[in-house]
Amino acid sequence: MARRIGLAQALINDPDLLILDEPTSGLDPIGTKLVKDIILRLGRVYRKTIVLSSHLLADVEEVCDRVTILYGGRVQEKGPLDDILSRRDQVQLTCEALAPETLAAIRQLIAQREGKDVAISVPRDRLEALFLRIVQRAQQERLETSGSAPAGVSERNAGPHSSAVRHGACRSRPPVVASSPPANRGRLERHAARRNRGPVHRRYIPHIRR
Repeated sequence: MARRIGLAQALINDPDLLILDEPTSGLDPIGTKLVKDIILRLGRVYRKTIVLSSHLLADVEEVCDRVTILYGGRVQEKGPLDDILSRRDQVQLTCEALAPETLAAIRQLIAQREGKDVAISVPRDRLEALFLRIVQRAQQERLETSGSAPAGVSERNAGPHSSAVRHGACRSRPPVVASSPPANRGRLERHAARRNRGPVHRRYIPHIRR
């Protein structure tokens, strides 16, 4: 909440330049995605210039177009993000799952024509992306992600007799009524005077009989 309030304060005067220092630090995955979506919208829709300083490199990679890497008090690398991260000496092919025979044929073909070996691997999903998809699916299905009843457990009311049960419990005892002034009124007044440490005023103190 504090991070979002700080971001809102920075936008009050509608500045053209925003300098954000660790805007997603300490946030959970949902809050992190919300802040990153706001940053992307500010840059792409409202054409704001945003300077982002962060040690969370995954967040920087998702929201920044240009980066500057500082280390040891010096600029070590800078430029467009795609140019810095692109590996010109490698090519990556992505496709749906293939049969082992097809993969073996591709490996053999590349070895014959290029004389190079091929590393074949199954891509892994990111844990944050998986969690966000689970949350989105739960929200779409209107499921409670916390505090809900387990699967197979139904929550039901007490039934049509619940009102009668409550009224019966309230009427199980007779009402409390005040009687005439008690005989020990003087002792009660002295006790009240000791507690209040003030003058004793003659007043009627009802006796509660249960």
